[in-house]
Amino acid sequence: ALARRRPVVDSEPGRTGAPAGAALAEEGIGAVAAVPLLAKELAVGALCLFRRAARPFTDGDVTLLSAIGMQLGVAVDAARQHADIRRRARDLEVIQTLALRALSAEPGQGEALLRETAGAVAGALSARQVIVMVREGEGQLLVPAAVHGPPLPDAGRRVELSRSPLLQEALRSGAPAWTENTRLDPRSVMFGRDEVPPTATLVVPLASRSTQRGVMVVLADAGRRFSEADCALASALGAGLAMALDNTELYGRLIAANADLRREQEKNIRKSRLEALGELSAVIAHEVRNPLGVIFNSLGSLRRLTGAEGDVRMLLDIVGEEAERLNRIVGDLLDFARHSPPLLAVDHLEQVVDEAVGAALAQPPPGVEVLCRHGAGLPPWSFDAGQVRQAVLNLVVNAAQAMPGGGRLTVRTFLDGGAAVIEVEDTGPGIPEAIRPRVFEPFFTTKATGTGLGLPVVKRIVEGHGGELQLRTGPGGTCFSMRFPAAPSGAAGRVRDPSAASPPGPGPVPGPIH
Repeated sequence: ALARRRPVVDSEPGRTGAPAGAALAEEGIGAVAAVPLLAKELAVGALCLFRRAARPFTDGDVTLLSAIGMQLGVAVDAARQHADIRRRARDLEVIQTLALRALSAEPGQGEALLRETAGAVAGALSARQVIVMVREGEGQLLVPAAVHGPPLPDAGRRVELSRSPLLQEALRSGAPAWTENTRLDPRSVMFGRDEVPPTATLVVPLASRSTQRGVMVVLADAGRRFSEADCALASALGAGLAMALDNTELYGRLIAANADLRREQEKNIRKSRLEALGELSAVIAHEVRNPLGVIFNSLGSLRRLTGAEGDVRMLLDIVGEEAERLNRIVGDLLDFARHSPPLLAVDHLEQVVDEAVGAALAQPPPGVEVLCRHGAGLPPWSFDAGQVRQAVLNLVVNAAQAMPGGGRLTVRTFLDGGAAVIEVEDTGPGIPEAIRPRVFEPFFTTKATGTGLGLPVVKRIVEGHGGELQLRTGPGGTCFSMRFPAAPSGAAGRVRDPSAASPPGPGPVPGPIH
């Protein structure tokens, strides 16, 4: 009936001797009619009727059955088309959803998008497992990036392209490649391996704008033939996934570029602000230093002329102390304003650090223990000895002032990779979190007599050497770490003799130094 596309009637099913006919006769079937279900001249099924009585089907019966068969055929075809439309609508919805996700993908979302796509493909194609594999660098090794479905033997492991012609075929052609049975197909890495269950496999390339990023491997029951619709859907999802990977990578580069630009802008703004503050500081220091000279001369004259005693002498001493404090502030302003690029010369970092510690702690606070520890293997380094001495002095003074009740002040020098490191650490209360972002701002200070220029000067000295100033702080103390990279070629000079006399300073470092 299906082959002829017209009804077939048999009034004696047992007469042919066929097994089916004999079985029908045994069941008491006296007549059989088979009517094809036709839709657009295509047979989509058959309607079979059986009579127990030996009463043949009449022409009127056949005509009626043919009409019913045509109606049923149209109904079956409509149901199939409706199911196909619903499936296509669902597939388009999946493609649209993943495409929107791909367009808006951000760094860090790539792995989740891979898993989501693998799950969508597994659902749309009724697959056992879907594996997304990406190239490792620019090589010929594919590594699993996302797996959906229960684990299968040998699935989800790294694969060399040279060992899998099936994967190579998909990547080379840019089109899906598939096989009904991986155990029987020589293009598969599972060819001839009895310990691996046979599997139908569809390989879809993940093609981006510039390269083949990898493949999506769809695993189903052995013997399945993937249709053109299956391949088209998987290809569309694979293209969207490759676009998503491209977008996440480009977005990540854009964010990194914006961060670099923002840092450069902040650096330029800070540099311009520091230059303006430096010019202002130089003007103020110049204008204040002249009156200070007059004040000091006048104080000396008053002491000689009056022979001051008692309250008069006390008042003159107060004026002198405040003038000295103002003079120190002027000195800080001039140090900040006179900053110049470092004059690099090869020197012994440990000796310069010891000199700075000695100058800073000529009169240390009571109860402060000082430890100087120099790491082995630190060679002579190229740096501006005067500027580095000033930076260490500022940090040591700050550390000592942070421990008015006593504590341990540790100064270390050591080699870390390609950088020479100087650390100044105290055991004070640490810097409150609220003010940590401002500690390197010029003129910001929490001290009653401070100018707020010590740490900005240190930061500018370290960055002038191409280095980095790092801060670690907490309830147990604070540590400032200065990292000085190797100097550029041509900056080296004569190495100073470590036994040479140090420049004059306030005196040796008091307290125990180890």
